[in-house]
Amino acid sequence: MTRGAIALRLLGALLASAASIAACWALAKAAVHTARGQRLDQLVLTAAQNDTGPMTRIVFPVLNTVTVPVIVAAILVAVVLALLQRRASMVVHLVVLVAGAAATTQVVKHLVIDRTALAPGLDVTPNSFPSGHTTLAAAVAIALMLASPRHIRSLVALLGAAWTAVAGIGTIAGGWHRPSDVLGALLVVGAWTFLVLAVDAVLAMIRARAPEPDAEDHPHDGHDDDLGRDGTAEPPRPATWDDPDPVWDEEAQMWVAGHSAPAHEGAAARPRRDRRRRARSLLPVHSNGRVAAALLSVGSVLGVIVGAVLLATVPTPLDLASASAQARAYAATIGIVGGATAALFAVTLLVHVPALPSSSADPVRVR
Repeated sequence: MTRGAIALRLLGALLASAASIAACWALAKAAVHTARGQRLDQLVLTAAQNDTGPMTRIVFPVLNTVTVPVIVAAILVAVVLALLQRRASMVVHLVVLVAGAAATTQVVKHLVIDRTALAPGLDVTPNSFPSGHTTLAAAVAIALMLASPRHIRSLVALLGAAWTAVAGIGTIAGGWHRPSDVLGALLVVGAWTFLVLAVDAVLAMIRARAPEPDAEDHPHDGHDDDLGRDGTAEPPRPATWDDPDPVWDEEAQMWVAGHSAPAHEGAAARPRRDRRRRARSLLPVHSNGRVAAALLSVGSVLGVIVGAVLLATVPTPLDLASASAQARAYAATIGIVGGATAALFAVTLLVHVPALPSSSADPVRVR
């Protein structure tokens, strides 16, 4: 991965974090501090609490897994995965991500936002924006995804996104939170996730610019350690990476070979190879990561579009007692929450920076 590609991901992470913060602020202003926003939340909340369909048989068992023992166990699994792969710095990132998101949610909920009923017919309750359950579910799922080895990370991303979305919808169905609370929690987690990934990208750029050791710093001691049994030079020995079974890609092999093309490769084939390498540097190199990001992106677009269309069909002014309006608003909420969750995990996969080698003798690989 080139420094330009790392810089591009750094810019993407910073923009995504800033967009998450701005969207969370705008959502709080619209949903908590306007009568229309409060009425829309109440409309969906009433529909969810009155729902006795198959959705309740799905969301409540999942919601019951968002407990302190499960969250602590999931965090410990993420830490163990990172340590087994010799990624001590990742442990710090995961702790900052989960703790920062959880603390921000509690501060915003109890100290920053004050809810006052602005219209008749609304449930008078303390402020619940953003949702603490959804915050923990999303933050822990992303932590597990980032700590997972590359060959299972895509599966963890898909499962984590599904668990987060269903748990968030479950908090609405159970009457614990309003729809805006769930969306606000996703934005809080997004802001912290992309901030942590931006710091990771900065550290990767610093590591990429580190000077290589000079030959004078490592004088030859007279031993033929670098020679094979036949007297010829052996190829560089792969460095010990985090994954117990590392998988090399074509770019890694070219990098180890000194950024040079194979001797048998013709001059006409080199531009095509260079274009492929530049294209892979802009997205996760491993193919399963691209597939997962594509699936999540498609799910995000479909969920948001379907939710927006259904929401546009809700008649105005809002009738809180209308069963049809409640059903449409609830269905729209399910689509939007699912789409927003998929978008969070998809962007995280796309802006995540692969590990860089510590020296020119190390292979480039993706974590």
